[in-house]
Amino acid sequence: MQTWAAGAGASLYLPEMKAPAEGHVLSAPVMLEIRPGHQVAGLQFDLEYDPSVFELESEAGVQPGIAATEAEKQVTYSPLGPGKIRVIVFGLNQTLLSDGEVASVRFVLNRLRARPMEQIKVSNAILADLSGTRVREDSRDGLVQFSSDNPSAGLDRDAESVFPVGLVASVVVLLVLTAAVIFWRSRSRPRTSR
Repeated sequence: MQTWAAGAGASLYLPEMKAPAEGHVLSAPVMLEIRPGHQVAGLQFDLEYDPSVFELESEAGVQPGIAATEAEKQVTYSPLGPGKIRVIVFGLNQTLLSDGEVASVRFVLNRLRARPMEQIKVSNAILADLSGTRVREDSRDGLVQFSSDNPSAGLDRDAESVFPVGLVASVVVLLVLTAAVIFWRSRSRPRTSR
């Protein structure tokens, strides 16, 4: 059962998702749920995500969902910067949107940079009814769970570049200490004269 924010006429959200076990593409559904007694004819929203983990698929980045298709709405998007896009669902018709998927956003995944849970944030949502009157909304961010067998899951994102430097530094320190011990031992042995 949907819990509605005070005064909200609709909810726009991404559900919790699991990254696919195989392949590198995630289809993230953007869902619309309309409160009884309210109407939504069009909407726009921004999606914010970590661009080092999620890259918008170039050819089919944002596609209409079934609810948009059934209402004969068009879906378009525009990049606003790294890790942020604006999506608009609209139509030059008098058809209302129904509950369901309004858009599908396809991301190419970089599993090596992913933490066990990654967020895709919904922001700046504007929903309107047939007369263009704003419908108050309750937006919820989506979470993407990456497999626990991801060898880099949970590591600090900078650890990939720091770890080799740290390893090299440790080896150098070990070599210097070994050389110092050998030198010290050779100096502390009594010399025998012939």
